[in-house]
Amino acid sequence: MPAGGVPLDAGPHRQRCVPAALAVDVGRVVPVDRLVDRVWGEDPPSRARDALMSYLSRLRRVAAGLDGVGREPATRRVLAGG
Repeated sequence: MPAGGVPLDAGPHRQRCVPAALAVDVGRVVPVDRLVDRVWGEDPPSRARDALMSYLSRLRRVAAGLDGVGREPATRRVLAGG
């Protein structure tokens, strides 16, 4: 993913799917289970939620390194049962 002409390492395939999964509901809270469904489909691994949190953390670090090029950082808000 290039930013200001500098290539960024957005990580493995599933991690790169996360921004697209979030973009579907831009500006709205997206339940974790919905993100898991969008990233892994109908057969997610048993630790998909943990992996998703890790991917989000890594993506936030990538975005923080954009030196002002990035937009408002993603926030973490886990919905109960969601």
